[in-house]
Amino acid sequence: MSLKQDNITKVIVVGMNSTGKTSIIRRYTWNQFNIYEQTTIGVQNNFKEVQHTMRRKVQLGIWDITGQDKYNSMTKNFVRNSSGCIIVCDTQREDSLKESIVWKNLVQQESELGDKLPVVLAQNKYDLLPDSIKSSKQDDLFGTEGFLNKFAEKNNFCSCIQVSAQDGYQIEELFSLLIDNILQLQNDADIGPTQKTEDSISLSYYESQITKAPSVYHQKKKKCC
Repeated sequence: MSLKQDNITKVIVVGMNSTGKTSIIRRYTWNQFNIYEQTTIGVQNNFKEVQHTMRRKVQLGIWDITGQDKYNSMTKNFVRNSSGCIIVCDTQREDSLKESIVWKNLVQQESELGDKLPVVLAQNKYDLLPDSIKSSKQDDLFGTEGFLNKFAEKNNFCSCIQVSAQDGYQIEELFSLLIDNILQLQNDADIGPTQKTEDSISLSYYESQITKAPSVYHQKKKKCC
């Protein structure tokens, strides 16, 4: 039986400058990391086809939106017609975590889905954390997994995860989480009088010039809340 292939679904990646948004996308789409990555000006987009389950292919259009001006009209326009969002913060900057709330409010305000838009919180640069922080079970210490989980639950992010664009730690799992939440939302919306099954889910389509990257297979996932 051939794999089911959905239309391209648009996802956006936002957050403060220098948190590693572009590096996360580069690692995911090309399995590359550039320590001298330049700050994104405007909007860049990438494409990746993913075999998300045994019988489903998902095509992602991943939009990398500048963090320079979250109130820019261009930024607001590119939020529209998106099916999901990743907000990136930094393990070395607590202000970037607090700023994620502002970004979350903005994208959900501009999205047609409102507060139902799946938003995953990604804390990048896990590789820079000391081992004492990585192994800590405290939920009141910035940088720990417990702190991130507590923050995400309090502020109604659908999921959260710590990642490293530099070494690839949990980058695959990050996008798998987002796809899971998008498909679940689509499934919840479709199941009604017609009793549609998961195989009948269609993801939103957007029209754009895109750069194609190789497929990568997802095997595991992690949710924080």
